Amino acid sequence: YRPYIKFNISSVPAGATINDAVLYLYRTADAGGNTVHAGIWWINNTNVNWAENTLTWNNQPCGNASGARPRALNDTNCEYFNSTTISSGAAQWVSWNVTYAVQKAYGNHTNNISFALINQTENTIVSYFVTRNNNTDTTLRPYLNITYTPCAFNSSFNSRKNLTLNSSLINGPLTDFPVVINMTDSDLASAAQADGDDITFVDMDCKTKLNHEDEKYVPPELL
Repeated sequence: YRPYIKFNISSVPAGATINDAVLYLYRTADAGGNTVHAGIWWINNTNVNWAENTLTWNNQPCGNASGARPRALNDTNCEYFNSTTISSGAAQWVSWNVTYAVQKAYGNHTNNISFALINQTENTIVSYFVTRNNNTDTTLRPYLNITYTPCAFNSSFNSRKNLTLNSSLINGPLTDFPVVINMTDSDLASAAQADGDDITFVDMDCKTKLNHEDEKYVPPELL
C-alpha cells in the first residue's frame, strides 16, 4: 500500500516567508512487529492532479515500479525527501520535515501540495495510519504544520488588499508585462485619499514598489 496525502496551503498569506513545515501522521499499529523505514515523496509536477476516488495502483503519480528507492520510482512527477524510522510497538506520531517542498509549492503559487508515503522495502512490513476520515478522534488526523513569517508591510500605509492574477489567462511564460487593473471596491474608496494619490502597488514581498499609472480614480472605481 502507498498512502497519498494532499493539503491545501492557500491559507498562508501572500508574501510570507516559509520558515518550517512538518508533516504529521499518527501510526496506530504495525504488522509483524517490525521496524518500518517510511520514505516521503513530494509530487512536484504541478500538472499532476490526483483524486482519492480515482487513484489506483496503476495511475498513481509516483508510478508503480517495485521498490521505494529514488531511482525505482517516477522522478518526473515525484521527488524523494527522506525516510523516518518507525519503531514497532505502541501507537505514535510520526513526522517528516517537508519545508523545502512547501517553500517551492508556495513560491510557485500552488494551492495544493501532495505527498506519497512509501516503505523502503515494500514487502509485508506495513504500518497503519489514521486517515482524514477518522471520526473517532479527529485530533489524530494527518496534518501539515507550517511556520511562516508574514511579509513586512510598509507601516506608512494603513490599508492593503491582495490582487491575484489568473495565470490561465496569461498566454505563455511572460516577464515584466503590463496588467490592467479595473476594479470597483468600497474598501478602497473608504481608505484612500479622494484623489487616489496614495494608492500604490507592491510585489509579494510587500516592499518592492511596482511601476503603475492611474488612468482614472472615481471612488470606488480604479483603473
